[in-house]
Amino acid sequence: MDKIFNLITSLTILQAVVYSAIFILNKKRNTSLILLGLYLFTIVGPGLHFILDNFNIKAVYEFPTNFYLLSPPLFYLYTRSVLGVLRKKDYWHLLLGILEFVFFTVLFLYPQELAEPYYRHLLIPNKILIFVGVVPIYSVSYLVASTVILRKYKASVKNFYSSAEESRLNWIYITNFISIFLYVIDTSASLILIKNGYEINTYMVITLAIAFIVYWISIYGLNQKNLLLEIREEDAPSITVEKPVSDHKEIFVAQNSFKHEDYEEKYHRIVAFVNETKIYKDKEINLFTIANLLQMPYREVSNVINKFANKNFNLFLNEFRVEEAKSLITDDDSDKYTLTWIAEEVGFNSRSTFFAAFKSITGMTPAEFKKSQRT
Repeated sequence: MDKIFNLITSLTILQAVVYSAIFILNKKRNTSLILLGLYLFTIVGPGLHFILDNFNIKAVYEFPTNFYLLSPPLFYLYTRSVLGVLRKKDYWHLLLGILEFVFFTVLFLYPQELAEPYYRHLLIPNKILIFVGVVPIYSVSYLVASTVILRKYKASVKNFYSSAEESRLNWIYITNFISIFLYVIDTSASLILIKNGYEINTYMVITLAIAFIVYWISIYGLNQKNLLLEIREEDAPSITVEKPVSDHKEIFVAQNSFKHEDYEEKYHRIVAFVNETKIYKDKEINLFTIANLLQMPYREVSNVINKFANKNFNLFLNEFRVEEAKSLITDDDSDKYTLTWIAEEVGFNSRSTFFAAFKSITGMTPAEFKKSQRT
């Protein structure tokens, strides 16, 4: 069991370190990827103890690589960066984690003078309070904060982006819940270890949970090179932010030049543009790009779609995609097209997203629609 445990731990840490380096050193210096890489590295921080031990690097008590106070705010900042609302002052959330690392580094470097009194009089007597109370509450609080900010911007994403970006936010939602579950496991395991001492089975459960989330983050991060959504702050009024002067001017112009009687004309202009260019086939298309190509303020385009057609941008685009898909499904050569190919061809990010959108708009699955056209 010890050999299996060491193997899984080593492979998990190796994967985390490699992917962390890839994300942090990305050529575009994408802030979201850098933060995701740092978060991934801090997750396996406690496991580095075993690697260092294998290289005969010993510590009287422990190494400064637990990152209990650094990991959770990193994921929170990552969430803000994906939404495009990360500000310089948000980095203050990392202060406690940095101080934690510095403090434990000092204890590691000068164990005789500082480590023993700290561990004997503070950490050991308060293990349960720290590892079963303070750390889990602190960690889960940041994960909940990430979920809250995602919910605040959910409507904005649907108004300005297509299903690809919505899927990114769904991934963060899922990762939040996985991370919370991980902290529940880790807290339960810590309680068991405090009461019973070293138990290989308990460590194995923790290691397997960490291995899963490392794999989950690594694979997603590698396939998502452009994470930033760049949501405009004024489109989420529940969050107070400082708005650039240029944005104020654009909104002012849009609101004062935009009259109700213009809705229909401008809506047909937008529809004609999308039909002619088939721009909906681009999985990464967003409302800001379309507004720029039409030379219209993005808020104006959004208002036209929302108020005249009574739909958000995501649904607006998906209706074009579904119509294109219906044409391909009923094509004489449709038998040579797979539904996965059709989904990709018309601009959906995945087969599952295609199926969900198709059924929502038509009331049928693609297979049911195909069958209905042949009867």
